[in-house]
Amino acid sequence: MINKIKITLFSLMVGIFVVGCSEDDDPVTADSCTTNLMTYSENATGLFDGTATQEECEAAYTAIMEYCADGCEADDAEDGVCTDDMEAWDAAAITALCGGDSGGGDDLTTYEFTSRFQNTSSVKYTGQTVRNLLIRDIKGNVADGVTAAELLVFYENDDATAEIATSSSYTADQIYYYDIETKNLSGKIASSSFDWDPGNVIGYDMTPDELVKAWFDAAESEGQETSDGVNVAQMVAKGLAAMVGYYQATSVYFHPEKLDVADNTESANDDYGYTNMEHYWDESFGYFGASVDYLNLSNTNKRGAYDTDMSGSMDYKTEYNFDWAAYAAKRDDCTGCDHDGSFASTIMSAYIDGREAITAGGGVSSYDPHRMTIVNTWEKVVAANIVHYANSVQDDIASGSSDLNKHWSEMRAFGLALQFNYYKVISDTDLTEMITLMGNAPSSDISYIDTMDQIKTMIGEVYMFTANDLANW
Repeated sequence: MINKIKITLFSLMVGIFVVGCSEDDDPVTADSCTTNLMTYSENATGLFDGTATQEECEAAYTAIMEYCADGCEADDAEDGVCTDDMEAWDAAAITALCGGDSGGGDDLTTYEFTSRFQNTSSVKYTGQTVRNLLIRDIKGNVADGVTAAELLVFYENDDATAEIATSSSYTADQIYYYDIETKNLSGKIASSSFDWDPGNVIGYDMTPDELVKAWFDAAESEGQETSDGVNVAQMVAKGLAAMVGYYQATSVYFHPEKLDVADNTESANDDYGYTNMEHYWDESFGYFGASVDYLNLSNTNKRGAYDTDMSGSMDYKTEYNFDWAAYAAKRDDCTGCDHDGSFASTIMSAYIDGREAITAGGGVSSYDPHRMTIVNTWEKVVAANIVHYANSVQDDIASGSSDLNKHWSEMRAFGLALQFNYYKVISDTDLTEMITLMGNAPSSDISYIDTMDQIKTMIGEVYMFTANDLANW
């Protein structure tokens, strides 16, 4: 962190010695101003060549904080150095800014942060973890013979004895959903958030909650696949990932009226010692569903379970990569694409850097670039998946493959997802046109291949994907 702040501190040093103390200061205050200037100058030099110790860095920052708090700067100073953020610094924020024990460090590659207020992890997103598990597991339960009531158990998470689906490839630390959290999906399904209402789901004229329950009814009456070819399991799983996970991450926890006004100065939780702002950022990250060391994993290991600590057992809270994280990695792996393979690393790095900025006591300007990187790159992941499955649909029609209905349903569900990002780049007009072209049921007509080309071309223009990207995803 130290080398990140050298330029800022250099500006402060120049500004302070030019501006000096206000002529209106009384002798006591003036002495304090002078003392803080001297303390700063004695300790800040090493920040410019990278030789400053943690103690020197903290001393310099503390001097600046006290200089501003004492009102040393004239109100009409043209090149003032004091900001509202600076005046709100406390000892914990200064420690973090200097790369101390609050989660700082230039080479941070894992989503792990220590509380500024106590010696505990300040990261908690267990509600998001359990929702990701419920979405993952509900797909396997949408099968012939299932009832809507049975699927509602996943949606409501109202059975304390319900067990997490097991895998033959690993054992897990947690057996029951309630071992992690009692949170549900139904309470987080997309609806109006603050000043933004995504409205009814485009193409269905139903609210997200109504659509999910309609899919449950369809599964009960028709089984895994409807008479017109819609794969209900795919629609349910990816629809929930879109209308719960993607929506909550981008449009609720990252909404300006949620995140930007959150307190970042005091602990909001006795057990974890996180601020509200830190926690909202973590909850968005939780919906992305990456393991804490996702950035350090191979592309293959970013897709599901990976026992990082080699304990022989998986911890779903830290060692599992859920749907969105896995799909980012999958679309990065593309032979023949011009895409540089950076969806996964871009999103994860932005989450880490944004959290680091918040933990350092930064305000909106410190994390907003990272927020925008996340919401825009995540939207591209959604779009790339539409292209991927549109290509599969074209291949299925050409070859007469029985996978057509499955691939179409995956494409259609990702198409639905684009609606649920408050910051979305695609216009409502383009999105409605794209959804209309897709329709609400698969088609095996040869002309539908041309329809897929229209959709891919539209996506390419909106997201600046190249012809090679569109052809090879």
